[in-house]
Parts: sequence; structure tokens; C-alpha cells
Amino acid sequence: MWKIKEYIRKIKNLIRWAPIIWKDRDWDYYFIYEILKHKLTFTEKYIREKGIHMYNTEDADSILKAIDLIDKVQTEYHLDKYLSEATEWNREGIDKAVEDHDKVKQELFQHLNDNIEKWWD
Repeated sequence: MWKIKEYIRKIKNLIRWAPIIWKDRDWDYYFIYEILKHKLTFTEKYIREKGIHMYNTEDADSILKAIDLIDKVQTEYHLDKYLSEATEWNREGIDKAVEDHDKVKQELFQHLNDNIEKWWD
């Protein structure tokens, strides 16, 4: 019986991942983040809804923070914000936006480094 349940779980997993893999491309870092973001989204939902460990809610919130940071890196949030708000573009403003973007990337990877091994049930 457990083999049938495991087989069904694997089929559901293939169906769940199919749209993400279908849209995947090999030429841009955006898609690497997209796959990671979806994996974290699935993990967050599982830990939040079915997690049985004592800190499941805090861990799910920590995963949401990682997803938010991924979104900011993917969309180049700081550069986009600067370009949309600046009345006049200048080198210093662009350099500051790039620096802020790099800080978000560092924060993301530090957050993953500090927490990813806690995200299991």
C-alpha cells in the first residue's frame, strides 16, 4: 500500500513542477532563482500547514523572508526603484542602487546559509 501512495505522491510532484520546468531557461540567473523560490514556496506551505516541530511557524516565516529576498534580487528591486523615482539619472545613484542590490544578494545567501538546514520537518 505504501508503494502506491509513494507512486501517487511522485506523480503529483511531477505535475506540480511541470509548469516551472516548462518555463525554465538556461541562459539567465533569473530562472535559477525561480526554481529555488518555488521549492521554498512548497517547503514553506508544507512546514506551515503540516509541520509538527515546535518552531514550524517561525521557520515558515523565515522561508517567506528568503522568498521576499529572492523576489528583490530577481526583479532588481533597488535599480528599478531608483530608475523609476529619479528625476535625473546619475552615476552615483546607479552605483548606489547596484550596491543595494548586492547587499540584498548577500543578505539572501547569508539568510539561506544560517537557516536552510532548519527548514525540515
